[in-house]
Amino acid sequence: MAQADGVVANGTGSAVRSDINNQYAALWSNHSGSTEPSSGKVAYQTWADTNSGYLKIRNAANNAWVSLFKLDGTDLANICRLTGSTNNRITTVTGENTIQGEVNLTFDGSVLRVKNSTNGEDGVVYIEGGEGANAAIEMVADEADDDADKWLMKSTNGGGWHLQNKASGSYENNIVCATNSSVDLYYDNVSKFETNATGAYCKGALRIGADNAANELDTYEEGEFAWRLGGNNNKASYYMSGNAEYTKIGRFVFVHGYIAGDTLNASADGQIIIHNLPFAPQFRSYGGDALCNVHYKNVTFDASKTQGWLIGSTGIVGYQSTSGGTHSDWDCDDFKTASTFVWFGATYITAT
Repeated sequence: MAQADGVVANGTGSAVRSDINNQYAALWSNHSGSTEPSSGKVAYQTWADTNSGYLKIRNAANNAWVSLFKLDGTDLANICRLTGSTNNRITTVTGENTIQGEVNLTFDGSVLRVKNSTNGEDGVVYIEGGEGANAAIEMVADEADDDADKWLMKSTNGGGWHLQNKASGSYENNIVCATNSSVDLYYDNVSKFETNATGAYCKGALRIGADNAANELDTYEEGEFAWRLGGNNNKASYYMSGNAEYTKIGRFVFVHGYIAGDTLNASADGQIIIHNLPFAPQFRSYGGDALCNVHYKNVTFDASKTQGWLIGSTGIVGYQSTSGGTHSDWDCDDFKTASTFVWFGATYITAT
């Protein structure tokens, strides 16, 4: 062990030679000693501290010592471990919370592989963003010569996971998974399909079988409504009303309902009509476009004629026909009997 001040003092030949030898001895032994050198300390000077057992280096400010490693070398394996000579391997370290060995993390020149060889345990890649920031993986194909080749997966600081593409020049959503909530599918950065607490929601037309307008299912809806039965000339003022339900699939509307024990006002006038439908029917000059099944109680009508129902411009209207093929309006007077019961079910087409 030797320490010196780093300065050779003036003196006789033998004295100078002795001083030089002392300086060399201090250098060759890294100024070893149980206490730090008392004088001559400079930045980046080494000191083998035999008291703590560490090799130390003087910091750049020359006001403190920085421990490097133990003098006996027992901690070198945990500081830097370079083993093996196989090309394209990633150097790893041992110790708590570190990757153990090369076999679990490898790179063969094109594929970075993370592997957990323990049965029943997951292989995990963990990416963490700073406070208020995202965690993301950006993937670029085809040498990044086109923005459409660029994809981004990120967990956002506000919650949720996004898959985005940069074809438009900036990253736009393709899939968004909200935190403990919906999953949205996007087209051109506009949400088109969403899962939610009640099921799923298609936010546009749904085409089945082919990508053509003829294969398009525009809407599906179901609900309840109050249907009305009255005379076409003043149906808004005088009518009977009952409960009804409807289901709309595309342009087809299915309705069914009843009126129980009501009486049509004596002032009702004109052709009998089922109206106040949930969707306006499509009227064609040649009629048709409706299938209707109606049952009655306490309705007086001409038994020599056949009663039926067709789509009108504002509802489903009643007609009567004879065996000779002529037909006439079915007058609402037949429905003015006290305590009238009517049950009906119908299918008709809407314009949209």
